[in-house]
Amino acid sequence: VYTEYISDLLRKDMEAQAQAIEADLEQRIAALEEASREARAVSASTFQLVTLEAGQTLSGDRGIELILRIGEASVAAQNSPGLVDATTGGSLEDGQGLEKNHLYMITIPENGIRAKDHAVLLVRGDYVIN
Repeated sequence: VYTEYISDLLRKDMEAQAQAIEADLEQRIAALEEASREARAVSASTFQLVTLEAGQTLSGDRGIELILRIGEASVAAQNSPGLVDATTGGSLEDGQGLEKNHLYMITIPENGIRAKDHAVLLVRGDYVIN
């Protein structure tokens, strides 16, 4: 009887500790998810300095904004328009060169730019470099 009583107490204590640990983990996960959302919001709202080497391609989802500051780059797009030139109101197609200090926008997912040589850009939004 005594062994059964002690075993029952231990089981209840272990269950209570497991629930407390689970609740703590859930709170920590929620805090990390919130911090991650806030970091993405800040990242998406500010321009990041990005360096590409010759042949590298930067692409991403629609809404990415970019400005070529140094070097040469051209549009790398399978769909039209390749990029929208917000500075002139025009658009660029695959293979056309970018002008320095123009604001460009990716409007079709996976379109982007390819560096012809060492290029430095300002980029706002989530992107991938290949």
